[in-house]
Amino acid sequence: AECGVTKLAPYHVMQTCEILLGLLCFLSIARAQDRGILSLDNTTFDRVIGFNQAAFVRIDKEYSYGDADDAFRETAKAIGGSSANVLVCQVGVTEPTPPYRGEDSYGEAPPPEPEDEDAWRDNSDLAERFGVSEQNFPQFLFFPSNWVRTTSPLVYEGPRTKDDFLRYIQDKASVWIGLPGQDERFHAFAAQFVAASAEERADILKSAMALKGDDTTSAYYIKVMNKILASDEFLSKETTRLKKMLEDSGVKQDKKEQFGRRLNALTSFMQPSS
Repeated sequence: AECGVTKLAPYHVMQTCEILLGLLCFLSIARAQDRGILSLDNTTFDRVIGFNQAAFVRIDKEYSYGDADDAFRETAKAIGGSSANVLVCQVGVTEPTPPYRGEDSYGEAPPPEPEDEDAWRDNSDLAERFGVSEQNFPQFLFFPSNWVRTTSPLVYEGPRTKDDFLRYIQDKASVWIGLPGQDERFHAFAAQFVAASAEERADILKSAMALKGDDTTSAYYIKVMNKILASDEFLSKETTRLKKMLEDSGVKQDKKEQFGRRLNALTSFMQPSS
């Protein structure tokens, strides 16, 4: 020891590192078991995807982090707590093995090279199958129910926030999740309204008004119906306006929340897209 500091032998250094790595692996595995997320690999993917449930799948490095990861996890929790017949899944692609430095540090010879150069890239075959490169991680894909394996899934290209994920999934899967600003009864009225003729829309509006309460949510649905009756362009113009307001950094947060609720209600009037 020098100056009261004990030097660790290489063996003890390696042992300490192994303990720390083990702890990190444990924490990572525990974190991966998030509510509502089903982890898939190249042995389970085709046993789960393509049957009677739509699926929203993230392909990313094995241990994800960041704002998009937080939004994805919150999305999974929201869908898990709903009655929506949708799976939220993740495929983790193993990251490259770091360069071997044992020979320089401990005088050890490097281990033999694996026969398969891609052996360390678990699930990289799934990423390659769907055209997802490491540069595009994380990539979000939507698989409709009864997805045909010879077809490509839909690539999500919108903002990576919880509300945007949920709006997209509710639209593509044609399910009810229930976003802030939406009402299930008026959501059904809205779907009927946009699919109806001009004469039928007037009757649907009357039925909706009979159920209108004192809450701002039902009042906004009624307002939108009246606006659409006055102009077929209202829905597209108002949607564009609200999205622009949400992207404006000068708009206060409470106003953005209000605009977000209105945008959610407007999606009730949008016919499911393919």
